[in-house]
Amino acid sequence: MFALKGFSESDFEILRKHLVRRTVAKNEVIVQAGQNAQWMHLVEEGSVKIVQRTAGGDEVVLGAVKAGGFFGEEALLGDQQQYLNTAVAMESTTLMSLSKDGLQKLMVEAMGVGTKLLLALTKTYREALATPEQMAKVITFYTPKGGAGNTTLAVNFACQLARQRKKVAFLDCDLQFGNAHLLVGAPPHLNLARLIQKEETLVYDRIKGFLDRRCDVDFLHAPEQPQEAEMVSRSNLNQILRALGRQYDFLVLDAAPHIDDHTLLLWDMADLLMVVSPADLAGLTRLHRLFKVLGRLNYPKNKFVVLANRFRDSQQPYLAEFNKLPVGHVHTIPDDVEVAATALFQGVPFMLQAPTSGPAQAVADLVRQVLGEDAGTTAPQQKGGIFSRLRSLIAGA
Repeated sequence: MFALKGFSESDFEILRKHLVRRTVAKNEVIVQAGQNAQWMHLVEEGSVKIVQRTAGGDEVVLGAVKAGGFFGEEALLGDQQQYLNTAVAMESTTLMSLSKDGLQKLMVEAMGVGTKLLLALTKTYREALATPEQMAKVITFYTPKGGAGNTTLAVNFACQLARQRKKVAFLDCDLQFGNAHLLVGAPPHLNLARLIQKEETLVYDRIKGFLDRRCDVDFLHAPEQPQEAEMVSRSNLNQILRALGRQYDFLVLDAAPHIDDHTLLLWDMADLLMVVSPADLAGLTRLHRLFKVLGRLNYPKNKFVVLANRFRDSQQPYLAEFNKLPVGHVHTIPDDVEVAATALFQGVPFMLQAPTSGPAQAVADLVRQVLGEDAGTTAPQQKGGIFSRLRSLIAGA
C-alpha cells in the first residue's frame, strides 16, 4: 500500500483505475527540476533518488523514495506548476503515475477519494516547503573526545529546559554508539534508523511516531546497531532537524566525538555550540586543536560555550586558560561522581533525581543564562542572555 495518509484499501482500488504503470531503467531521469509538472508518481517497485543541482553543477541528494512512496505531487496541486527537484531511478523501477487529467476523472468518479488524495498531498507538500519565521533554537553538545560527559550534560540540559515549560526535542546524533536512552531509562527501538527505514517522507507528521517522550522531552534515539548509522545520511538528518524545528522551542543535539559531514551539519545548525571538556591538560590541548578547526569556519565566538565538566577547585589554573579561548562563555559543572553514577544506574536524569546537587544547580544556572534570566534567581524570563548577545554580534551591534 502506498504511503498516502488516510487511504483505505478500497480507496486505493479506486485510485488504481486511474494510474498508468510504466517501468524506468536505472539512472533514467524521470522528472527534471523546472519542467512543467504533469504527472505525480508512486513507486510500486524499486527506488528513486531526489536530487538538486548546485550553481557549481554538483548533485545534492535530498532523499530516496522507496516502494510505497511518491514524488512529483506538485503536478496535482495547481496550474502552471513546475517540478521543484529532479528524480532519477536508482534501479529498474516500476511507477504508478497519475496525471492531471487522471485526477479530474477520479474526482468525477469518486469525489471523496479524490478529495482525500489532494488533502494528503497538500499536507505533505506544505509541510515540506514551510519556512516559518520562528524556528527552534538549536543547542548542539559536542566533545572532541568521548567520556567527557557530553551526553549526560545534553540530556540534563534538555530536561531542565522542559522544566521551564519549553517544548523540547532531543536527538541522539552519535549514530554509531549513542546511548542517551540509558540516561532516561528508555529502550532504543524508537530511533533514527527505524525512522529512515519505515518512512519515505521525513515530515513531522511521520517523524512524531518515532519520538519517545521522557521527562517532558521528546527523544529520537540513535540507531541500535553501529552498522545502521549508514542509513542516516546528512540529507536525512537535515530534513528531520528542519521538520522538528518547526514544532519545538528548542532542539538539543548530542553530537558524536569526531568530525564528519554529520558533525559539520550539527555545528552549522547550532545557535549555540556547547563544547564539553575536562579541565585538565589533555582537555585544554584538545580544545586548542578543535578551535583551530572551528576558527576556519568563521563562526562568531559567541556561538561557543565551553563547559568545564567534573570541575574541582584544584583545576582553577586550567579554568583561567579556558577563558583565553575564543568563546563567548565558560561554565563549570562541579564534580560529583556519586550523583552522576546513581542517576545513570536509575535511568533518571540528575536534574530530577538530585535537583539540589552541585551538577544539577550548575545546569540550572546554565539554562537560566541561555533563557536570559539572571543566574541564581527564579525571575520570569528576561530579554538578553546568551542568545541576545549572539543576535547582537550577528547584527553588528
